Amino acid sequence: MPGTVTAAPDFNVDKDCEDLKRAMKGLGTDEAKIISVLGHRSRAQRIEITQRFKTMFGKDLMAELKSELSANFLRLSLALLLSIPQFLAKELKRAMKGGGTDERALVEILVGLDNKGIHDVKRCFKTTYEAELE
Repeated sequence: MPGTVTAAPDFNVDKDCEDLKRAMKGLGTDEAKIISVLGHRSRAQRIEITQRFKTMFGKDLMAELKSELSANFLRLSLALLLSIPQFLAKELKRAMKGGGTDERALVEILVGLDNKGIHDVKRCFKTTYEAELE
């Protein structure tokens, strides 16, 4: 399923990485800048930003965000940096975590996937959690 955010026509991965680094530098965090970058880029562009950030600064963008953000804004920011199969694998893990299983969440995630989508999510789940998704 295609996302609703389209690719930024003036996309400059290096500038976006610099902007994110600057937004997290020093005391406080410029959350508006993080939103302006991550909220206005396509999923493919956000994944490219994540990879380039590591190359440019030798640091993992997700780890940097974890040290700067909290609560729902952190959760959203991290989710924006994942591929669709990675995000769904993470949500499946969350739905099965703890004492009970959130069956509604499982159905909501799996019903919308075709066979290839299910295969991709299973592969990501196995890679991420070193466990089979059956």
